[in-house]
Amino acid sequence: MKKISVLALGETVFTKLDSRTFLPAMEGVGAAPVVGDFTKGAHGTLIRLDAGVRLPLHHYTAPLTGIVISGAVAHPVPGNAKTNDTLGPGDVFSFAKDEPHETNNMSDDEPALFFIFQDSPWVFELD
Repeated sequence: MKKISVLALGETVFTKLDSRTFLPAMEGVGAAPVVGDFTKGAHGTLIRLDAGVRLPLHHYTAPLTGIVISGAVAHPVPGNAKTNDTLGPGDVFSFAKDEPHETNNMSDDEPALFFIFQDSPWVFELD
């Protein structure tokens, strides 16, 4: 049976999106914690890609799932043509542990925003 995790703060919290503070994760990429701490364990985190950001081939050390909130994002996986589509608001993506892929904001004019969640810290490693 597949394990399904649920992230919870243990309290009721409402936060306006525009009040989030994005921490610099790398050039052109910001991360805003929503649930948990992405540096220490299970988390839900907003990720912002500046306009035109194209991240080189990389992977995560644990499975990751996300949903696009705004903008146009592509996550091509080498050798997997199904992953070449551009994703928009409401589209979901998921990566297996250690799966190499790119992350690209397909707009040169607008930032992209997506929400990711993992059962472990967010560890980004270049391939």
